[in-house]
Amino acid sequence: MNKIYSRLAFTNIKNNKTLYMPYIISGMVMIAMFYVMMFLNNSKGLGKVPGAEILVDIMGLGCGIIAIFSYIFLFYTNSFIIKRRKKEVGIYNILGMEKRHIARVLIIETLTVALAAIVSGIIAVSYTRQNYSRDFIF
Repeated sequence: MNKIYSRLAFTNIKNNKTLYMPYIISGMVMIAMFYVMMFLNNSKGLGKVPGAEILVDIMGLGCGIIAIFSYIFLFYTNSFIIKRRKKEVGIYNILGMEKRHIARVLIIETLTVALAAIVSGIIAVSYTRQNYSRDFIF
């Protein structure tokens, strides 16, 4: 029975590509910004800079602020997607799906898209870091 929900979730993601693409891209950018801030904050070369303790504290605060804004922005984007798909959810309800089953499909969709955004963000930053890290002196 679980296969039906996951198959339905993947079909919905595929059919609503234009709706999910901005969500994936924004998630990817948020993950990339957070990763870059954490990389810079934990860099060994940062200790050589005068006033490094204060700089580390400020960058740690920046990481926290990015995490909070990421959460708010992605939550807003997800609620926007759900509101746009109200008719589709209504059709599932009319066809006989219970609310808990509809919620399960939406949770699988959300987790799948979030996982895609996280993985693609980490891959993009890792690729960029690998190709351009030799340009930085740390």
